[in-house]
Amino acid sequence: MANVSVPADLKYLEANRDASTLSLAHSSLSDEGLAEVARLLCRSSTLKHLDLQGNIIQAKGVKALAEGLKENSSLQSLKLTWNCIGKDPSGMLALCEALKQHTTLERLDLRNNRIDHEGARYLGALLAADTALTHVDLSWNDFLVEGGLYLLDGARLNSTLLDLQLSGTKVGLDVLREVAWVVKRNKDAKSQQDRARPSPTLGKVPNGASETEGSGSVSQTSASFPAEGLSNESQRDLPVPLRDLGGDSTVTEEPQVKTESCLEETDDDMSIASRLKNKAETQVWPGDQQLCQHLIDHMAVLQAEKARHEKNYEDGQKRERLSTAAFAEREQEFKTQTREREALVQNMLLEKDSLQRDSSQKTAMLAQLEEEHGEVIRE
Repeated sequence: MANVSVPADLKYLEANRDASTLSLAHSSLSDEGLAEVARLLCRSSTLKHLDLQGNIIQAKGVKALAEGLKENSSLQSLKLTWNCIGKDPSGMLALCEALKQHTTLERLDLRNNRIDHEGARYLGALLAADTALTHVDLSWNDFLVEGGLYLLDGARLNSTLLDLQLSGTKVGLDVLREVAWVVKRNKDAKSQQDRARPSPTLGKVPNGASETEGSGSVSQTSASFPAEGLSNESQRDLPVPLRDLGGDSTVTEEPQVKTESCLEETDDDMSIASRLKNKAETQVWPGDQQLCQHLIDHMAVLQAEKARHEKNYEDGQKRERLSTAAFAEREQEFKTQTREREALVQNMLLEKDSLQRDSSQKTAMLAQLEEEHGEVIRE
């Protein structure tokens, strides 16, 4: 395919200057075209996904692209599969240095780029910089064990990486095991952070309560409700943090019960909710009934949030299992194709040897016939 002309590059880029996704895959972009892509990266605040696979990009082109990446703050995924970026290490150096400064790029695809151990050294330094990268695919490059160790050193210092693909890079089983451990460590840490992070809805106070008080603890939230008519008997039956609400709306003596702790104590929650419900049905004072009902509603919100977080966690685990299975299937497919092609090459080599032997035999026979023919002529 001939190189796409610069006017054609400009026309296409101008038409898509405000797009969030830009695909120039298999377009045989010229170096001038890549320079225009870099200029678009500098100007664009909307571009999130850029696909440049299959363009035979080499050092000059990727250096221009790196300059654009330095000025960009919107790109989230960059696909550079099936190029020649690693042919000259200076191109990898420029790309990695630019990505160290990038704060939004999460996905980087550099499969089949002829990157050797020298390029792996720059990639390891990029991983050690602990940028926003979460998914990196470096499959089918020429790292070998030396390059794999560079990558492992960088990955150990990284806390954001959730997926690092190294199929067909010959880095060795030890490196693969260590990388898998690093990825699992980061995933576990992220899961813990997600579970510990308060939900946006946990700060909401039901039935018109004060927002500033609702953003704190259960006891503070409940303190904003009227409790002047709460009887001594009602106070005895309520949990300890809630008894103090009867006389004063400010809780000073008992420790505050954080909303997150309610998510971890399902049995206690159900017991408290049941007791509050029974108390609400037996109270004659409107203030007591209102307080109990508000607390029941708020606990229902917390329990619903807990169920939602658990479901999201299970869904995430399911997606991870499906992704792992798909990767294993894809890797097996590549291995099968590789074996088939190796067998085909072997057969062709055998056929070549056979043809060469036949050719040698026929050449010898021809020489013998020519010699006999010469003798006949001389006689």
